[in-house]
Amino acid sequence: MTLIGGGQSEFLSYKVLHGRALGGLCALASRGIEAPTPLVMMVSPARDFLTAFWAAQLGGMVPVPVSMGQKPEHLRRLTRIMEYFPTAPILAPEGYRPFFASCGLLSRFIAYESLKLSEDAVPVVSPGSTGLIQFSSGSTGAPTGVILSQKNLVSNIVHISKKIEYLGDDSTSLSWMPLSHDMGLIGMHLVPLLLGWSQVLMDPAVFLEEPIRWLEALEQNKVTVTASPNFGLGYTLSRLGEPGFSAYDLSCLRLLINGAEPISPSVCRSFSLELSRAGCPTNPMVPVYGLAQATLAVTFSKPENPLGSLSLDRDALSRGEAVLSRDESALELVSLGKPLENTEVIIVDPEARLVSPLPEEVVGEVRVRGESVAIDQVGGELPVEQGWLCTGDMGFLHHGELYITGRTKDIFIYGGQNYYLNDFERILEEKGGVPPGQVACAVLPPQDGGEECMVVFREKYLRRVAETSGMSMEQAMQAQGQLFSTLLGREAGVPLKKGAIMQSFPKTTSGKLQRFLLTQAVLNNEIPLVIFKEKIKESDWLVALWDETLPPREGGHVTDPDASYFDLGGDSLSLARLLGKITNRVGVRVSFSAFYSRPTLRVLTELVSGAPHRESEGTGVTNDGVLALPGPARRIFIAQSLINLSERYDSLTYNLPQLIGIRGALDVERLSDAFADLFARHPVLSSYVGFEGGEATLMRGPVEPFRLAREEGCAREVGDRFNDFVRPFNIGKGPLIRLRLVSQDEQNHWLFLDIHHCIIDGISLGILLLELLERYMGRVLPQPTADYSAYTRWFHGQKTLASYQSQGEYWRALLTEPMDSLTFPVNPQGWERGVWRSEGLLPLSLMQQFRNMKETTGVSDTALLLSLVALYLYRVTGVEQFLMGLVVSGREAGFTGTVGNLINLVPVVCRPAQTRTVKELALTIHGTLAGALENQQYQYESLMRHRKGGTSLFDVVCIYQNFINLGEPVHVMGESLGNLPFQLSLERFSTGLMGGDLSFEFIPRGDELVIRSEVSREIAPEFSLALIPTFIALCEEAVKKEMPLEQFQFGDIPKSMAPGKVTAAGAQPPSLVERLVHTAKNNIHKPAVITEDQAWTYGELFRRAESSVAELAKYSALIIESGDVIHRLSLMLGSLMARVPFAILDPGLPLARRERLLRIFPGAPVLCEGNAVWSADDWSFFLESSDTSGRPGPGGSGGVLVFTSGTTGEARAVLVSHENIAHYMDAFFQVVALGTSHVIGTSSSFMVDISFEAFFGAFLSGAALF
Repeated sequence: MTLIGGGQSEFLSYKVLHGRALGGLCALASRGIEAPTPLVMMVSPARDFLTAFWAAQLGGMVPVPVSMGQKPEHLRRLTRIMEYFPTAPILAPEGYRPFFASCGLLSRFIAYESLKLSEDAVPVVSPGSTGLIQFSSGSTGAPTGVILSQKNLVSNIVHISKKIEYLGDDSTSLSWMPLSHDMGLIGMHLVPLLLGWSQVLMDPAVFLEEPIRWLEALEQNKVTVTASPNFGLGYTLSRLGEPGFSAYDLSCLRLLINGAEPISPSVCRSFSLELSRAGCPTNPMVPVYGLAQATLAVTFSKPENPLGSLSLDRDALSRGEAVLSRDESALELVSLGKPLENTEVIIVDPEARLVSPLPEEVVGEVRVRGESVAIDQVGGELPVEQGWLCTGDMGFLHHGELYITGRTKDIFIYGGQNYYLNDFERILEEKGGVPPGQVACAVLPPQDGGEECMVVFREKYLRRVAETSGMSMEQAMQAQGQLFSTLLGREAGVPLKKGAIMQSFPKTTSGKLQRFLLTQAVLNNEIPLVIFKEKIKESDWLVALWDETLPPREGGHVTDPDASYFDLGGDSLSLARLLGKITNRVGVRVSFSAFYSRPTLRVLTELVSGAPHRESEGTGVTNDGVLALPGPARRIFIAQSLINLSERYDSLTYNLPQLIGIRGALDVERLSDAFADLFARHPVLSSYVGFEGGEATLMRGPVEPFRLAREEGCAREVGDRFNDFVRPFNIGKGPLIRLRLVSQDEQNHWLFLDIHHCIIDGISLGILLLELLERYMGRVLPQPTADYSAYTRWFHGQKTLASYQSQGEYWRALLTEPMDSLTFPVNPQGWERGVWRSEGLLPLSLMQQFRNMKETTGVSDTALLLSLVALYLYRVTGVEQFLMGLVVSGREAGFTGTVGNLINLVPVVCRPAQTRTVKELALTIHGTLAGALENQQYQYESLMRHRKGGTSLFDVVCIYQNFINLGEPVHVMGESLGNLPFQLSLERFSTGLMGGDLSFEFIPRGDELVIRSEVSREIAPEFSLALIPTFIALCEEAVKKEMPLEQFQFGDIPKSMAPGKVTAAGAQPPSLVERLVHTAKNNIHKPAVITEDQAWTYGELFRRAESSVAELAKYSALIIESGDVIHRLSLMLGSLMARVPFAILDPGLPLARRERLLRIFPGAPVLCEGNAVWSADDWSFFLESSDTSGRPGPGGSGGVLVFTSGTTGEARAVLVSHENIAHYMDAFFQVVALGTSHVIGTSSSFMVDISFEAFFGAFLSGAALF
């Protein structure tokens, strides 16, 4: 075999190929790949492909050749194919590693270069029953893979060989068809191999760049047999200049197989004429018919015979009859020959229930039967009816020879590849904004070249486009055609140059589009065909070549150096011509792969000149590929830096830790591979923050090999380990992500994940975890539609827009307007922490009035509720003009549209005193929300340089923009009274630190509306007690239509509330013991403690504790050393009720350590197993010492004595009072909301660390302690 690549040729004997295949088999086997594993092959050049193919064949693996393109549709095709083989390895060149990483397939990727091919390999050869899985070339939407058995392959190869073996053993074949294509692999490699011929295999890119190389190779290698689809013949003719084929000696060529796509008679004649000028003694053209489901060939024309064709009447053909015609409008079809041996072909009526052959010259569907027909396929069922393969092709037989008239299946063949027309329509709908069913794609039969795709518009749709854009129908069609041409060129790499208009599309009774009737209407001149015309404009030589290979554009091309070649209408063929012309002119060979990744004129210029590519300015991407931080990330970085400097706040502010429980058998290697795929897919995960030219930037760190180590641990240790795991990041040194896996046993695992907010947000983190699950499950991830650099470019590009500047003016005017501050009555007790909560209900009758008012005003629920809250604040504070803040994230489903995208606080101006009615107030607030929606894209940091006398709200927005949680948590207020709760928070802006003073929460419950409020303890309790009743009273008055504001009259402020609704804030807050007892009474039958062998309810536990109070109260301090957990907890609760300080000792302490601890409390009783001193119920307690001297008696302050941990010398202890415990637990509950269904695990021995969170967290919330 002679292998022709881009730079040189090499010789490869069959013997050497066999040795390489054996070495490849050993290399694959060493990686655990064995029969009958499918092996997805995306390998080039030919030497490597054939090595892998034959290695798989010899080892019983199933080769799955896949062609690789650079278009989004090609990438979509690959990901769909990989879904059929969730565990199959992928063999491809090393250069494809980034692509597989982006798709989440890196764990299955094997670089061909990494295979070590031993020349002395002697593997076990065991061919399998399945020979090949052949995917239809070019299909993207739902590709189907034909499963070919060894029997299928051998049968088809043998019978093709019988047709051409007359050429002799010394023949030579040449093919430029891809080996991933069935004609290239089966027809032009396996058949010549069986016949023992010499082979010449040319890289397809060589042919595409310059088809003359094909003719040169035919001459130099004295080729006997070659092959090409119709497009290759037309492509060569179009590129051939003077003197044409006569410059070559092709006298050895005796056979040119023409198949794989519809055949043009005129192209066949023109090419045959040129071949005769090159010395071919006879007509070498042999048209054939085949399809992948039949392995390859079905029919074969008789070699060295004149081209057979028929001219047919178009009208008769549309009726299903093949009638000869001499009319100029007649349609000429080429004979595709007779069936191969052991292959049967019949023509049937596709609508008939029974398969019955039609007579000759009657058009129907082509059906095939024989040994070469595939056994099955992936991606759909094999279309077989009553033992016959349904080809989907329409045709007829004439003297036993097959003629194809069209297709029932909607496929467009371009460049020898199949494309589904419904895929094109999907692209136009998704990318072009076309409503479904308004455009249809159809195929025009080949004339002077290959098939052409056309788009047909529905007249109604095109007229609407024309009217809305102020264009004529002709102008609208040209504009739409140019847009669609750009989309299909960019997304699928196919040309679109023609279009037509129809009033409605023909469909079957079942609603299926009849595309062949669209084609027929054009061919019969029933609807005119319009050509999308454009003109060329030339400048320097490279721009001239660039424009020359692009479709013409009226008025010439605007030479945008950063415009994509494919966006301008170029396709893969025209690009090959462009690169070939560049090579011919300046001798520089530009690689396809280098240019495909960023196909712009700027990049091409730099590749030709040898200069390194650099991004244009203003994109947010620096010369070294470093990303300039967008606003949100930069704000986080600055805030983190300030926090670290001031040390006022915890440096974990911007950590996003995740503790993920995993139950069941876990494949750690698979999980590691999934993470490795994500690291390669998202380079931002390996980045860190640095400085480039004085500007904060995101530096891309190296993607290191990743493996997830497993540590052993138990459930009781998880909390402590996780707390130790979450620690500050050094944001100037990547990566800003940490991972750890802790396993208790084979069925219980915990994954620790911590990532810095600079490189990810909450939504993205959720997506990342979903992708991790998808990859762990073996599913293929789609190609990302955008990455961080795309977002960066968008972000920085926004600032150049005029609309962006006007949005800035809007926010500056709003945020610098002076406003009054709300002042609430202050609580004389001066409590610093916590809130008091109250709740009320808007009844059904009031809700109905509320909805009626909303309908009459036309405002949103949000605006109406905001107006009611504003009115309430106006009435209770007397402030006539103030600001409220509606906190949103911009991505909540509760809003209609996006409000405040990247503006985390929407300021609402309220002037109740300046409005006459609630309706006016609601409309004003509704307008404020609409203004936020219209100006949502503005980035807040741009305001900082313009600040002049801003209000306190200006600082509030800054705080929220920096995501610093300095006050009470503030949630989202939704747009409608749907299923999502929403909350409005009002902050006392004049305080500067946003301590949460007052918040409202509105929750739909059936036809009623629950209203909850939280009021800071800093505010007078009377205000808190009155809040809900007075607000409901206001609502009852406000819903009265057009009620003037000055007529609102509120009743007396109630001095008490209904039981259970609010804690009386005027009195002292309940003590710790009162809260414990209250929780126990409300959960008397629920589990309080769960051990490995028993469970105790709150009633049982607290009854035991209460029974011990009288005895425990005799002591000034106690030491509890009981080894039984129920005894220990009961004594702890009893000591708390008795208000006696107590300490805990672990019964298993070393003696020396125990003695040091006991010296802190000389004479204090130690409750442990020993001599009985008192009894309560059925269990006894014992004292180590009966000395009770010096105790003050009952009624002390109480508390918990906690030994300091880690002491080795003299021990120390601290007394934590009941009040301090209560304060601490209030803060704890603000961080973690505990519900009665929670189970709290603890590993504490209650000796060194009493674990306040576990013990009091359970017994103050009604949860169970495990």
